[in-house]
Amino acid sequence: MPLIILWAGIGEASKLTIIVLASFFPLFLNTYSGIHNCDKRLLEVGQTLGFTLREQILRIRIPAALTSIVVGMQLALGYSWRALIGAELIAASAGIGYLILDAEEMSRPDVVIVGMLAIGIIGTAIDYIFLLLMRRIFPWQQAWQR
Repeated sequence: MPLIILWAGIGEASKLTIIVLASFFPLFLNTYSGIHNCDKRLLEVGQTLGFTLREQILRIRIPAALTSIVVGMQLALGYSWRALIGAELIAASAGIGYLILDAEEMSRPDVVIVGMLAIGIIGTAIDYIFLLLMRRIFPWQQAWQR
């Protein structure tokens, strides 16, 4: 994080770079795992039906990997939220992290506690809204029906 802030400066570009780096790998690895671990029997059925490689990817692999992709998206969302707060704590001129650091320097524990509660509440709300959205988009998936 410090190198990115050094290279990109204090501002939105460094925050965006940190967020993208924090969320890329969980999303990529879950997507890769879901596509790579597709049931071989489904691929055999696709070959029997004469699917091209493109059709196998679009009709078999991606739908089979959907749960892994959504889990990767959920993890990436959480990592990006934490990365944003971390970037604001290290170097920013606005935001919740900046508010917490400023309150710490001014010896305002009440503001620090409210900032910490805001981080937790907003993170929980983001996760809950994401799950509601996934339930609406994919109502047949029981993995998101908690």
